[in-house]
Formats: sequence, C-alpha cells, structure tokens
Amino acid sequence: PRAAPAAPPPSCSSCEGAVDGTLGRCEGFAGAACRSTFDDRPPFFAAPWEFGRDVTSTSEALAALEKAVVANGGVVEVNDVGVGYLRASFGAREGKTPSQNDGAVALEFLARGEDDAVCEVRGSVRGVSRGIVRVQSIVPGSSEVEKLLIRVRRYLGWAEVPVLRNRTPKVLGYFETPFDDFGPVPPPTMDYAGMRADALSDDLQ
Repeated sequence: PRAAPAAPPPSCSSCEGAVDGTLGRCEGFAGAACRSTFDDRPPFFAAPWEFGRDVTSTSEALAALEKAVVANGGVVEVNDVGVGYLRASFGAREGKTPSQNDGAVALEFLARGEDDAVCEVRGSVRGVSRGIVRVQSIVPGSSEVEKLLIRVRRYLGWAEVPVLRNRTPKVLGYFETPFDDFGPVPPPTMDYAGMRADALSDDLQ
C-alpha cells in the first residue's frame, strides 16, 4: 500500500526566519502556541520591545539578546548581525534539526539598532502547526511561548512599546475581547535636533 502523504508544512508567512525585514505570522498555530509582532490577531499579537538606554546598535542588541537567552536556558541557533536576526530554542534535543524538535519553543528576534530602537519578536512551539489539534487559549500569560518572552524581556530590562488597540464596537463594552485587533505601533523613540528621547513619556527639551 502507498504511504500516507506527509502533513503539509506551515505556510511561508508562518515559517521561522526573517524575510524582507519581517518575522512570520501565526497562521496554522493554536492560540497558545505562537506569538508574533507581525500578527495583529488576538491572542497571537506580541508587542515589540524597546531597547535599553545602553544599547545603540544592532550588534549590541543581539549580544544582549544572546546573553538573556542563554541565562534563561535557551540555545542560540542563528545570530545574524547583518540582518539583525537572532533565533533561539528552548527544550530542543541536542543534535536534532528544528523540524525534529516538535514541542520545543523557538524564539525569534529582529533588531535593527541603527534605524530604530525596536526589537520585533516571535515565538512558536515547533510541530504544533502541522495538523496537531490543540485547544486555543486566550488567557493572557497562560502560553509557554508568552512566558518565555516575558522572562527574556525582564532579564534584559527592556520595555514593551505601547500599541493602540482597536476595540470592536458593541462587544462587551470597553473590555478586551478576542475580536479586537491592534492599531499601528507608535514610534518608540523620537529625534529632536539630534537628541534622542528614550520613551514616549520623555519631556521634550
């Protein structure tokens, strides 16, 4: 008898890696299995991070990220300063390829310090996008991916960039709902006569 065809891989928009200055979305993933700055659908959205005051370049940002990943038990798989991209895995089995590590968590970071002070993030559980049925979770903080992102960010001491949330009218009043989406990301830093303001709340001199 003919062997059953292999399950199709995730769509390219959900693949790991940096493509044209973006990270993947979360199509095909269960709600708790993926978070991405480039997917504005709750519960998948993850706010970008703003660099600390001591980080002024892509190389410094990636060095800080690598240190934070290792300190939290992760293994760096890719560190590309030219692209500003770092990928790390948590819970992966040594000697196995990413596709052989179903259940491991992959965190991805896109940081371009020369252009701005923002780090875009993505996290996903490997393997769950290939047909494994899991219950979606919309409870903030219940996702292992989300917990790892929080741990790494807190180790770095970086802040999340405020993101405007577009409320769905007439749905639970002013409460957050799975039907909301997110508005454009406001600029995390501003330049005034060569002076950098490090946060939206800084006084303009």
